[in-house]
Amino acid sequence: MAEEAVGNGFDVAGEKPNVVSLPKRHGKIKYKIYGLDLSDPKWAEVADKIHETGEVIWPQEPKPLSGKCKLVTERILSLKEEDNPSPLLAEWIELLRPNRIDWITLLDRLKEQNTQLFFKVAELVLGEESFQTNIRDYSKLIDAHAKENRLEDAERILKKMNENNILPDILTSTVLVHMYSKAGNLDRAKQEFEKLRSRGFQPDMRVYNLMIMAYVNAGQPKLGESLMREMEARDIKPTKEIYMALLQSFAQHGDINGAQRIVQTMQFAGFQLDMESFTSLVEAYGQAGDPDQARSNFDYMIQDGHRPDDRCTASLIAAYEKKNLLDKALDLLLQLEKMGLSLGL
Repeated sequence: MAEEAVGNGFDVAGEKPNVVSLPKRHGKIKYKIYGLDLSDPKWAEVADKIHETGEVIWPQEPKPLSGKCKLVTERILSLKEEDNPSPLLAEWIELLRPNRIDWITLLDRLKEQNTQLFFKVAELVLGEESFQTNIRDYSKLIDAHAKENRLEDAERILKKMNENNILPDILTSTVLVHMYSKAGNLDRAKQEFEKLRSRGFQPDMRVYNLMIMAYVNAGQPKLGESLMREMEARDIKPTKEIYMALLQSFAQHGDINGAQRIVQTMQFAGFQLDMESFTSLVEAYGQAGDPDQARSNFDYMIQDGHRPDDRCTASLIAAYEKKNLLDKALDLLLQLEKMGLSLGL
């Protein structure tokens, strides 16, 4: 038992315990990440400086509000959209001596309670030295205005940004492409898109989609198709929604060749034609004044297992009417009735 106890490191009969320890390491421990030696003392100095800077710029918590400062804060939060917040903000600044985290806390509370007041205060805050405004503050506010369809307000923030010699970065330009595309301002959307290219930015799926939809909404599907081909060349697979948007745009313009190109590309990409695709083809041939091909696609759609809806049927009837083929239009309606298809229900 005594031997066993000694072997387990216990003190028996005054003997020293048999303690097993790791051998001491000689020299400095080296830390390497992907070949970068982080054991050099300079990295510790850098870390300390970053930590110290972070404590100054990014305090952990906002300053506690009490007394008059708390009352002024509540008055700011209770302002109406038409009120001028500047006097109360000036008083708040004098009382609190806010830093960035204090401003952010106030803005977050405003955003939760009154979006319109938030926009007004957020714009004023951009000019406050204690807020330590950066480019991301501008882009986030521009984006917030854009999402609310406040185009003039977003452009005003952009103007202030330029006046302060802050050039829009890639993220800001992407926001602007989205904003102008959504607003139907193709020229400005193209301008921002080209700015992205000029900075060496390779458009991603989202940016391509935005510009393609801008072209589609402007009735220029060929330019949208050109961007789609560029996507494919870069191995970025367009979504079905993009294919369908281009197909419908070509169809509305009666561009048969364009519509067929999109259909072939869709099928090659692995997308099967559905009811919406066939309807667009029927519409394309109808707009182009070719009711026979419109009927051919209509019949093929039925053979493929799709039941024509009112929109598709109306497109084919309109194609017949366009060529004054009213007998064929009537024959179509009778055939659909025999098939048990009731229109308008």
